Amino acid sequence: MICLNLINESNQQFVNDFLNRFKHTYVDERHYEMVRLNDQLYFFHQLSRLNEEDDQVVFDAVVHMQISLQIHDLVEFRFTPEYLPTETEESNQMNALLGDYHSAWFYKLLAGHGKLDTLHHFVQPVKRINQLKMELLHNQALSDEEKMDAIETIYMGLFDAYADYYSIEQYPTERKRIAYHFIFREQPFWMNRMQSERKIGEVWKERKVQLEAELINCQ
Repeated sequence: MICLNLINESNQQFVNDFLNRFKHTYVDERHYEMVRLNDQLYFFHQLSRLNEEDDQVVFDAVVHMQISLQIHDLVEFRFTPEYLPTETEESNQMNALLGDYHSAWFYKLLAGHGKLDTLHHFVQPVKRINQLKMELLHNQALSDEEKMDAIETIYMGLFDAYADYYSIEQYPTERKRIAYHFIFREQPFWMNRMQSERKIGEVWKERKVQLEAELINCQ
């Protein structure tokens, strides 16, 4: 297995299936490109155990929440010269509504199928992810290492919870591939939010180099 392989274009069938089942009629598909739905589905499929109907329910619910968390990140509270307030407001409304829409699907699928224990299992990391986002924005006492840890958890929290739920033995290796793809191939959204802090950029580079070495060694 080549650990640094790119997402296969054949994964588009997973995207089409998901959007056909869940996309709201009035939502432009380009919104899903911004949160890399193709990539999200690919890596969750790599981990998935879709042996029973309940497995598909859990899979769909977790993907919905992953989309929701990342779309809500796109809500912009600061007006800049590049965007007129009316444009920013419209974009904010759509991103907020779309994030809420997919969050509602998460709860609807799990609660609707009586999977309350499963709901509790995944709600805990969701709470933690949202807590870490607030800490990154408002807690000035965090060290650069703590900030980088928080960023990793924001992107990997639901993958970790999914792997834990199904006790996936190969996950430690797969986790490195997923983390590299979403956090270290290029700087993600939350790294860009921290871009004014130069030292965290150095921590990010150090971890990227280390992870690349580990991935090369696992080929």
